[in-house]
Amino acid sequence: MKLPTIHINGTSRDALASGYSAAYHAVSDALDALENVELNGRDYYPQGTDAFTEARREHTERCVALRVVRDQLCEIVQHLMEDAS
Repeated sequence: MKLPTIHINGTSRDALASGYSAAYHAVSDALDALENVELNGRDYYPQGTDAFTEARREHTERCVALRVVRDQLCEIVQHLMEDAS
């Protein structure tokens, strides 16, 4: 992953850190909300015997995708903080 380089002609460290930190918290909140969604087989059985299994798999994939984004944003924020020292 390409990480930003702080230099005189670029965006300030504070602006980058603030933006990426806000994005990190927003994605973390979205992940928490998604993980709290209750999946129930009764909501899927009219669609067939495999529908609930498929819905669970898709839900898990969405959670994984948000975790990947959250973790990347965390890495960027950490990079920006380390670079400050």
